[in-house]
Amino acid sequence: MKNNVKKLCVVMITVALIVTLGLYFAAVSPITASANAALPFTLTAPSNVVLTKENIADSSTTLGMAYSMSNEINEFFVAYDESGDSASYLASQGITAYDEIFMGIQIDWALDDVNDEISGWHYNEFWDDAPLGSLGQDEDGKYQCSEWDVVDCGVPDAKQIVNDIWLYRGMNIGQWQGDESRVGVSEQLRPSQYTVIINNEDEDVDLSINWNEHTMYSRIRFVITTFNNDTFVREYTFSDWSTIVAYGKDAANLEPLTPEDVPAPVITGLRLTDEIFNDNPVVAFTLTVPEEITSAKSRIAAKNDTLRIEVEARRKGTTEWKDLHLADDITTGEHKAYLVYLVEPGQTFPAGTEIEMRARYYCAQSEQEDFYSSYSKTIGFGSDEITDTSSPVVDGPGSPAVEEGNGAGHKCKICHICPEPLGLCIFIWILIIIVVITIVVVVIIITKKKKDKKENKKESEEK
Repeated sequence: MKNNVKKLCVVMITVALIVTLGLYFAAVSPITASANAALPFTLTAPSNVVLTKENIADSSTTLGMAYSMSNEINEFFVAYDESGDSASYLASQGITAYDEIFMGIQIDWALDDVNDEISGWHYNEFWDDAPLGSLGQDEDGKYQCSEWDVVDCGVPDAKQIVNDIWLYRGMNIGQWQGDESRVGVSEQLRPSQYTVIINNEDEDVDLSINWNEHTMYSRIRFVITTFNNDTFVREYTFSDWSTIVAYGKDAANLEPLTPEDVPAPVITGLRLTDEIFNDNPVVAFTLTVPEEITSAKSRIAAKNDTLRIEVEARRKGTTEWKDLHLADDITTGEHKAYLVYLVEPGQTFPAGTEIEMRARYYCAQSEQEDFYSSYSKTIGFGSDEITDTSSPVVDGPGSPAVEEGNGAGHKCKICHICPEPLGLCIFIWILIIIVVITIVVVVIIITKKKKDKKENKKESEEK
């Protein structure tokens, strides 16, 4: 009997493992499709794409790329992120076919000749589909892309109208040579285009390309991923490719920005919010980002330089403007400022005090003099009471430096570490529950067997 019970335990635990692993892999490898999903915005190609090596301190081949999205896409992802309930927000936009939406990018490249069969464009059919859950991977599990191909990458921050990324960075031997799981970068270049030193001891590759003799071409497109939490269906929708940009021998030089390239900010919709910061009012205003500012921001971001908006305010009727310590990135939509910075120690502005506010852009470029744009028009409002609290002012969000983040990030609700949807933790708990149930069932069976045996023995003795 003991052997039978042991066999039963092994069988039930094995079944529990199979069921749990089946559930897990069904979740992490959902059904995928390339068909275009209905989107709550018009998906246009990335614009204002810039490629450069200026101020990019990394490997000898590393280049910096910046790109922008449309105001419509930018505004959607800002509202989507702030909604707190992705499914409900999508439903409010008339979308019920999926519960979540994410923005990613793909970046293709070519060296010297985009039509060359080896070093030309490297895009292929596997970039369009994900039979095993990852774009670029074929049905046998091999990635038909190299370390330099950007195939399945999330936008650093889908809430920012301009983003940037470093490309064509240094690599190890495996990434250079490739193997049974991935294409190597060496397979995508001709030997005449580079020099290389391989350090077998450290497994590093020192790759060098002479940019005075060679030209790198790049193009980028958006990937919109939608996910249905009930059916596990994931769909990909791709934008058109951007215009082609270049760096190197045949590329135009990237000129620094001048004050003429950066017009004054356009701010509207000033309002007093319900928020309080350091016991004082918070105001909000809307920033409109025209194409010329988006273009200027892309040129700055690609070079790892700075272009941001700064805000000042004053009590109406006075001459001194006070910096509100808002060093925000340039993004379409609402920005917030903190009025506690208006008052001096021991000073109080009574409720109803009229406040005036204005903004300007600040530009800092390597080896260039910093400059400001002209001021925006001045806008005003009547404020709640503003007073010094005699306590240190704690910097608010976006001050003094711009916050960084990924608007598409979602974490497991159990451990807050695993990525959603369906983090690993939930399957560990399912396994634990099944094992516990198995043990309880086995204990009950053993107890019942012992009880039956005892009763049978007692009946035999009585006879």
